[in-house]
Amino acid sequence: MKSSVILLLILLGYLILYNFFYKQIETRFSISKIKIDYSSLPISLVKLYILSLISIVFYLYLIKFKWELLLFRPFVFDLKNNTNLGLIGYGVLLIVKVIPYFVMMYYWIVNKIFNKHQCLFILFTLIICFPTSLSRSILALLFIPVVLLFSSWPKKGLNYVLLFIFGLIVVFPLLNSFRHWNEGDFSFDYQLFNSGHFDAFQNFSLLVNEDIITNGKQLLGSLLFFVQESVWSDRPVPTGHLLGEKIGYTYLNVAMPYFGEGYANFGYLGVLLFTIFIALVNSVFDFRHFKMKTNIFEYMIFLSLLGAEFYLLRGSLWSFVKLFIGVLISLLVIWFVICFRHKKNINL
Repeated sequence: MKSSVILLLILLGYLILYNFFYKQIETRFSISKIKIDYSSLPISLVKLYILSLISIVFYLYLIKFKWELLLFRPFVFDLKNNTNLGLIGYGVLLIVKVIPYFVMMYYWIVNKIFNKHQCLFILFTLIICFPTSLSRSILALLFIPVVLLFSSWPKKGLNYVLLFIFGLIVVFPLLNSFRHWNEGDFSFDYQLFNSGHFDAFQNFSLLVNEDIITNGKQLLGSLLFFVQESVWSDRPVPTGHLLGEKIGYTYLNVAMPYFGEGYANFGYLGVLLFTIFIALVNSVFDFRHFKMKTNIFEYMIFLSLLGAEFYLLRGSLWSFVKLFIGVLISLLVIWFVICFRHKKNINL
């Protein structure tokens, strides 16, 4: 009951804060949205093809040319321990993986036509980002923007809600079954609804009931994930892992929603601070997208955040920070390659 009341207050607080921040920004930056014609931007097909193909070959090298990984999702620890170049290779795996995806997105934004080049860029993306080989969190991060970018249908009326419900009751169970396809165990059923796949609220409730507060240690661990374990005197673990140890779970890779991360760091004050932060960030990005002239790379970041926020709200913050930094680095690679020797277009 207590957790339900807290969640209700969070939702009400978010709506109030979001509208407050949006109106404050609108008052200070009263700018009408200017439609951007991206078709005037320079496109070097040679660069885009080279970038995509190099990414595919390097990705295959990193996974040791295990072709089954292009279709079937491996367990994380298996991939982590069986990647060329060790932890460095594992660290750049996602960066390399999503480069063809962003090349495809970039080409579509500029041209908005299905031609042979667009079809090839889609094919390159599917080679190393095939839906059945992705975790559902990364799938949401990548393909929610694609659905919104390639079609205006979800933006009309209740279509987005219907699409969300379809994903919940059809796509998620189907993708969960694909996790065991290569083990000869594939069945389209709904057992995941009776397991820990939708455990975010329950874990948040347990965290509050157990009163687990680390006074900022979890946030520090998320932001400094790249620091070697030997440097820490007492290295923090993901918040879901911390809860699992306290409760006595046998499986510790559990989710902790965004607002639970706030509580784990600073208690109720942390919940408030995390609510203020996400309301502010969302209002700023929404205002810039809908009211101001933004460049193409900021637009791509905005689209990526739409999918990433689903991941963030379910958890965990620890993996979200690593994931989104990888996405940003991929975008920077594309930005550099496209803008190289095009200084006048450096603000694409």
